[in-house]
Amino acid sequence: MRILLAATLSLAVPAALPAQQPGSAPGPSATARQGSFAVTQVATIDAQALIRAWPASTPESRPPSQTATTRNQPLHTFIGLTGCKADAAGQCQVVANFLILDPAGKRYSDADGISLYRNAPPARGQVVLGSASLGLHVKPGEALGNYTVRVETIDKVAGISLRTEQLIAVGEVPRAGGWQAVPNPDKAVELKGPVQAMLAEISSARETVARIERADRQVVAGTRYRLRIHLTSGKAWQAVVWRKLDGTYQVSEVAQVAK
Repeated sequence: MRILLAATLSLAVPAALPAQQPGSAPGPSATARQGSFAVTQVATIDAQALIRAWPASTPESRPPSQTATTRNQPLHTFIGLTGCKADAAGQCQVVANFLILDPAGKRYSDADGISLYRNAPPARGQVVLGSASLGLHVKPGEALGNYTVRVETIDKVAGISLRTEQLIAVGEVPRAGGWQAVPNPDKAVELKGPVQAMLAEISSARETVARIERADRQVVAGTRYRLRIHLTSGKAWQAVVWRKLDGTYQVSEVAQVAK
């Protein structure tokens, strides 16, 4: 079975998970809420770094969920949760059913009834990191592309079941030191984080991206992305975004360019 379950500590940090907007249509989302119970998927290629960073992090400084990896580079999906209900003994009982679908939509791996949290309810406004994760490890000969991670997180005491879904892009291992073009950049899941980091650097008006004209990647102690994007305002920008091994981003060589 292609399952990696990593035991972790349950760690708390003040944070708020976004609520679903009233009247919004339900759809695949990495975050879900019902009443006070809320969950979110957190993916990482460095589980130990995530565990170490979580206790001291804030919503702004927390390592971002990594939605891209390469062949032979395991990526783990954790669940952050808050607002669970205590039983008569004062403990929550939260479990999860994990499912990963391959790029063709076929079952790749799964794990049911995994205990995530059995402790006193988190303090109001706190999020705890579940005590287990499911690993995605694509090996030679297995398909590359977008893998779907679906998690059903169940508060057994409250009788609430929340479903979350996230796409993980799996590509071939790039040659170290060389730039390689990212195919179909407008649809490349791995560019979501780097583009958002770039957008935060160049725009204070919360503009959105109209299209990604070009993207190249380079493996150097993480992954560097050379991006050229067009904004809805009509402006075009280019930058180099470095996704470090800890999942954080550094933006450099920012410049506005002619369309």
